[in-house]
Amino acid sequence: MVAFFLTASAIMSDQSILFFATSSPTTLSPTDTIEVDVNINSKVPIDAVGASITFPPGQMEIVSVSKNKSLLDLWTEDIIVSEKEGKITFSGGTTAPNGHMGTGTLISFTLRGKTPGTAHISFEDFSIYPHD
Repeated sequence: MVAFFLTASAIMSDQSILFFATSSPTTLSPTDTIEVDVNINSKVPIDAVGASITFPPGQMEIVSVSKNKSLLDLWTEDIIVSEKEGKITFSGGTTAPNGHMGTGTLISFTLRGKTPGTAHISFEDFSIYPHD
């Protein structure tokens, strides 16, 4: 079994924006797959966001990535997966007249377990641009 933990991180010091990931279950056997949604909850309107997601490439691999459920409709950097580095990066924005406020999905990805152990998936290199 691969047990993995999704790390959520507050972005702004007043905690008005939060990145978080959701999936169920949080354990998978080697060769099993699971879909993870990368979400944002914003108490202030935003226009654009970018981030990197890291994962241990020795324990899991990315099977697919998707923008199908994304609130972003303008991509400044398409989703890039680096299996060797264990990293997913993306950057995009919304053309909604008042930006996005509330909870929404940014990207989704499917993981496959490779080896037993505990694995952490983390967010880093955040960029958030408030609506102006």
